[in-house]
Amino acid sequence: MARRRTRRLLTLAQLKELLAARSEQILDLLKEKHQLAKGIRSVDRQIKVLRGRGAGRLGLRGAARVTLRRRRRPRNAQTMTQVLVGALKQKNVPMSPLELTEAVRAAGYKSSAKNLRAVVYQALRNSPQIVHHNVRGMYRLKSDAKK
Repeated sequence: MARRRTRRLLTLAQLKELLAARSEQILDLLKEKHQLAKGIRSVDRQIKVLRGRGAGRLGLRGAARVTLRRRRRPRNAQTMTQVLVGALKQKNVPMSPLELTEAVRAAGYKSSAKNLRAVVYQALRNSPQIVHHNVRGMYRLKSDAKK
C-alpha cells in the first residue's frame, strides 16, 4: 500500500513570513538581473565600436550570435501573373506548367524560391485570367475559350 503523506500545517504568521522571504529573494534576483543586463549592454557597445561598420560576420557560433543583414527579395518589373499572361499571349496556345516555367525564366523573372515551378503552379491556380485547359495539365488564357 502507498504511504500517506502527512501535511505540515503552517500558521498564518508563518505563511506571511515565508511569503516575505520569497518576495525579498525575488527583488534581489531582479536587481542582479538588471546589473547583468547593464553589463551585457556595455559589452555589446564595445563590440560594436571594435567591429566598426561593414566588418561582416566574424564566424562566431552558439553563444555569440552575430546579426546579419537580411537578403533582399528580388524585385521584378512585372508580377508572376503578368509574366505568365504575357507568355500565354505570345504563344497563343495552351501551355504546360513546365513550358510556362521555362518561359518565366526566359523572361528574366527573378525569384529567391528554391522551387520556381511550385511558384508558377501557385500563380496559375490563383490567377483569374488563366484557366486549366481541357487537355490534361495545360493552361490557357480565359479569353481563349474556343481553343
